[in-house]
Amino acid sequence: MYCSRCRSQLYEDESLCRVCGKRVDEPDNADSFPHPGKVDRMEWYWYLIIWGSLLVPCIGGWTIILVSSIMYYAWRGEYPNKAKSINLHGWLAWAAGQALAILLILSLKAFIQITGGGGG
Repeated sequence: MYCSRCRSQLYEDESLCRVCGKRVDEPDNADSFPHPGKVDRMEWYWYLIIWGSLLVPCIGGWTIILVSSIMYYAWRGEYPNKAKSINLHGWLAWAAGQALAILLILSLKAFIQITGGGGG
């Protein structure tokens, strides 16, 4: 079963939608979802932009956090699922970028120690 307002999945025992707060037993009306016929999910190109930001050293991760946060606040009223998705993927991409940077730094440090470089 799905919420008639935001289209998020509902479980059998729920009386309220977890995403938009609509009561399950409320009657539906034409204005229950701001954009009838449109799906409340993030389009493929946003995934490409977010995860592609990992290829931009130093500023890519921080830029995507800024962009995804702005998009979250712009979409959260009309497209709550899309807003939550872009914010989640923005932070996941940032965390992945930080983990890759740490791994790269540790690998370079180990390589320098093994080869005897570094002037020490």
